Amino acid sequence: MRVALPGAVAMLLCVAPVAAPAMGLGAASLASGLGEPLRLSFPVSVRPDEDVGCVQVRGKGDDLPGVPNTRVSVIKSGFQTRIEVRSLQAVNEPAIGLVVSVGCAAPIAREYVLFLDPPVLPSADAGSEAAGTTGAVAARRATADRGNRADRDPAVPS
Repeated sequence: MRVALPGAVAMLLCVAPVAAPAMGLGAASLASGLGEPLRLSFPVSVRPDEDVGCVQVRGKGDDLPGVPNTRVSVIKSGFQTRIEVRSLQAVNEPAIGLVVSVGCAAPIAREYVLFLDPPVLPSADAGSEAAGTTGAVAARRATADRGNRADRDPAVPS
């Protein structure tokens, strides 16, 4: 009986287990803004029998600046693992580029471009609205007081 070699190879590939990627990096969660030290975290998907191992964070190297002097921590909580990145200095660039790589023997890397929001400052309109409201309340009270005094003393103009 003669078996075609391409057919046998195709059948073997369908039956053979396919190795899935061992680790994966999720979306970045940014918890800091422009002018503040960087606080950033990434979820990491790992198999239960695996360890994240080596972690490296570096600048992307394009036209975007990176973040110098970062500290990296691997946090495990139950079945969830995440990487936290913190900088020692404030980030004063509105856009930064980072490459995060995990794993020692066969590392995987993912590039991130992050846009930092400026800090939220109280607006001048909010202060004037509050002052206007206070003024309106004071005017209503003065009008009410005059009305009350007019009821008691007919000489007080209303």
